[in-house]
Amino acid sequence: MSLDLIRYYFYLEEDAEYIVDFQNRLQERGIYCQSSSGIQGQDSTDEQDRSCFLQLKNNKINILAVRLSGNDYPPADNEALLQELETAAMLNTDNLLGRVTVWAAYDEDYDQLKASLLKNKKAALQIKMINGVLTRQTLFWPRGHAQYLCMMTEMDEISEKFLAGGLPIIEASLLQLNLIDNLYRERHMAIEKQTQALDKRLSVILHTDLVSRQSQLKQVEDLESQLNELAKSYGITAGNKNVIIEGIRRIKPQITAIARQLEEEKALLPGPGLIDKILAPFNLRLDHLQNNSAALDISLQNHQAAIDVVESKVQIMNSRQNINTQEKIRDLLEINATLQKQSLIFQMSAAAIEFIVIAYYSHSLWKAMAVDAYHAVPGWIQLIFVLLFSGNVVYCTHLLGEYLQNKEDKQAKKDLLISVIPLALIFVIILLSSFLLG
Repeated sequence: MSLDLIRYYFYLEEDAEYIVDFQNRLQERGIYCQSSSGIQGQDSTDEQDRSCFLQLKNNKINILAVRLSGNDYPPADNEALLQELETAAMLNTDNLLGRVTVWAAYDEDYDQLKASLLKNKKAALQIKMINGVLTRQTLFWPRGHAQYLCMMTEMDEISEKFLAGGLPIIEASLLQLNLIDNLYRERHMAIEKQTQALDKRLSVILHTDLVSRQSQLKQVEDLESQLNELAKSYGITAGNKNVIIEGIRRIKPQITAIARQLEEEKALLPGPGLIDKILAPFNLRLDHLQNNSAALDISLQNHQAAIDVVESKVQIMNSRQNINTQEKIRDLLEINATLQKQSLIFQMSAAAIEFIVIAYYSHSLWKAMAVDAYHAVPGWIQLIFVLLFSGNVVYCTHLLGEYLQNKEDKQAKKDLLISVIPLALIFVIILLSSFLLG
């Protein structure tokens, strides 16, 4: 039985040194390197029967495709050879994203082929080809390794191109999608757990009543603390929403691209529902992410509503506090107005007393110092001069008090000087009249 062993190695550029070492060991065993077109359906049967390898690339994933011809060694020997070289080059799950093995046979019995490879388990996928059938033994990559059985009636160019280039590219896309799926499965679980905790805390805040015996200031502080906590939770939820949206944007186009690759592959004849079956686990993850995104939208709305409620409470409490403050200010203003009225009364009383005292003593002093002049001046003139003199003295003392309180007040100084002039004039008139008439 002629059975070719084809194996694809998927790795990142940073681990290329291990692959280079592996390639050197392949060449030492007479397995030659071909260009990207060398293994994709050559016209020469002699070249197809030779063992070879070539490099491929799909986005950021590099692919090494190795084909060991069944004409050179039995299948068990070819597999042992690759295992030996992999061990020598230290290829393992630390430096490989995954491996895929394809056992390709031509015009052989499928059941006999499975028995010879000890593959007795039921295949996970069976895909019709234009000249045969391709079966995948597992849906995923157990321990980083997936296996195919490929049974073809004859060797043709389309099928050989598919095994050399189409299948590894599809597998690389599926592997990349699986890595993204694993990443967002873990993030999805962490976000779900965090969202449940935040929603629970949100419910506690909304159902918490402030103790009425607390002071109004304390109640406002508690509300502001709740507001800060809600704002923080809102920010966390919004960040989680962005992570989920990022996952949807990465997974959905990848699913569409793989479905298109499978549909456009000339070597395959995928039956109804087969592509959906291949992509079912990833579509399920996409549904979970979309449901989580909808749940996060609801959580964001709830947090925003809670923020609005707490802000309203804070505004109400502040309004009450402002009303109380305004009432206290109004009471103080009323007290101040009352004090001002009383002060004005006292000032008027003091001014009246001052006026009477000055008028009495100035009149008495005038009478005592110039008796003849005093009796020579008519009484009504005496009254006018005494009143003018006393009034000016009271006014001048008032201005003098204002000036002494604020010596930099130029207007008070000016008024004081102006008021002194008539006072001095009245005083001079009284002195002259007393001198002339006395």
